[in-house]
Amino acid sequence: MNNKGFTLVELMVSVSLISIVLVFMFSLLGDIKRESAYSNDNINDTLNRSTIIRIIQNDFIEKRLNRVETCREDGVIICYSFTFEDGLNKKLYVREKELEYDNEIWKLGDGKYSTEGEKYCYINNGDNYLLKIVIPVINHKEDNRIHDIELIKMGMTSFTASGSESC
Repeated sequence: MNNKGFTLVELMVSVSLISIVLVFMFSLLGDIKRESAYSNDNINDTLNRSTIIRIIQNDFIEKRLNRVETCREDGVIICYSFTFEDGLNKKLYVREKELEYDNEIWKLGDGKYSTEGEKYCYINNGDNYLLKIVIPVINHKEDNRIHDIELIKMGMTSFTASGSESC
């Protein structure tokens, strides 16, 4: 009898082991793909948040903020109206999945904007003032990550704000 080949049992054991390894490999590849997509969403959301903050802060500095008011609009969960010294008025609209400022719209890739924890405060101590607006961004409820948008303006008083007088 010639013993150079595989028996049927050896062949079945080999195929079973290879199948088990392949199942784990496909599961690992799926996890890596999901983590990569999650990472890309977080990077894009962070870049959008930085861009929005930079644009609004630049307007505060260059155009000299004169007045801030909260406003109400249909379909908008948070609204702020900024009036500048040159009379220009710009609004920041916060919807559940996007922000709009000066006719520019930034969509949130993952998560949602929330009014829970939203803060708007204005402190004026005579010569100086502090304006702080915090807009909560809730990403992935299961890991409780919160990425807020914070707008802060400090300067000399020439500016009026309607709203909270203390933080």
